[in-house]
Amino acid sequence: MKPSQDLESRRYLYDVLTDPTNFLDHVKRYTSSVIMYSTYGRRVESLDDPVLQAIYEEASVFADVFGTRFLVDKYPILEKLPKILQWWRRKYEPYHQKEVELWMGLWNGLKKQLAAGIRTGCFVENFIEADYPKMGISEVQAAYVAGTMIEAGSDSTQNTLNSLILGLIAFPEVIAKAHEELDRVVGGRMPQFEDSAQLPYIRAMVKEVLRWRSVSNDHFAHLSTGDVMYKDYFIPAGTVVVGNIWGLHFDPTLFPEPQRFNPDRFLGTRTVDLTAGQCINVANPLERDHWSFGAGRRVCPGYTLAENSLFILTARLLWAFDINAPIDPNTGERNKPDVWNYPPRQLYGPTKFDAEFKARDIEKERMIREGIGEKPELLFQDKV
Repeated sequence: MKPSQDLESRRYLYDVLTDPTNFLDHVKRYTSSVIMYSTYGRRVESLDDPVLQAIYEEASVFADVFGTRFLVDKYPILEKLPKILQWWRRKYEPYHQKEVELWMGLWNGLKKQLAAGIRTGCFVENFIEADYPKMGISEVQAAYVAGTMIEAGSDSTQNTLNSLILGLIAFPEVIAKAHEELDRVVGGRMPQFEDSAQLPYIRAMVKEVLRWRSVSNDHFAHLSTGDVMYKDYFIPAGTVVVGNIWGLHFDPTLFPEPQRFNPDRFLGTRTVDLTAGQCINVANPLERDHWSFGAGRRVCPGYTLAENSLFILTARLLWAFDINAPIDPNTGERNKPDVWNYPPRQLYGPTKFDAEFKARDIEKERMIREGIGEKPELLFQDKV
């Protein structure tokens, strides 16, 4: 995945440089293209790509529904009613059918490619050849395995990066510290994945945004598979156990001044040197950086992909640009962004806000332009 993340992040810099007004949308193209290439062996070339638009239309509906408590969620026996009597289906069944068409369209398109002898080595090719029907998986279910990977890999990372940008213009002292580290460690060259060990402040920024504005903004839920005794509590099998992400992330005993976007809180701790996977598995929960990827056996399977994307995007964005809140023409002062301007839904990403991006120097601008050029797809084909 790193070759794809490397090249798509270069394209992201180019998009922000040449079209800064749409910075919130450019990361959608990045995240969708990385996960689409891994899953289906195809890129997302532009914001006008019909597949990109369909993915985010579906993701928007899912975000509205996710976490909503319908009566059937509390009483699953209602699902045994005839479909005509399942009143909760009326609004969302048409969206489900559009979703089926989207995922099956991608699935069938890849099957045609394989029949024509075109191969990319992507996940779905390998999944098809694994003989999924012998696993009891239908073709629609198989398409949904790939589709949910795309959905999860597209929406979550773009929301997190845009929360990071909001945090940067709200707490500009963070930008100055990031610039100092990047200038000292990488200088004039573009940051690479191999620089991670020498960029603790950038790693701390990734950890902090996942704490400060978790995409799953309130809780994760697990089901106990057997009777459990925890301290003085008896938890019977079949109990829904809720992890309160919000309570953990904003507990001042764990994270002093939790409302601040403050990567410094991780510096000088063991946590800053641990990857997401290592933090998830620490024996001492006080050494966790955050709980955005969940806890226990059912953590987010894409945590490495997400962490790597956030690292390379954060490092390169701050290496390349000065980022600021716009100036109020009436006062001549920088606007104070509303750091709580988020829609009321469980998949948490900021409402549209304004920010200014300026290349830090002419040499960095030249490198961004030459690194992508007018035909980024050719560069991608040469390197991957």
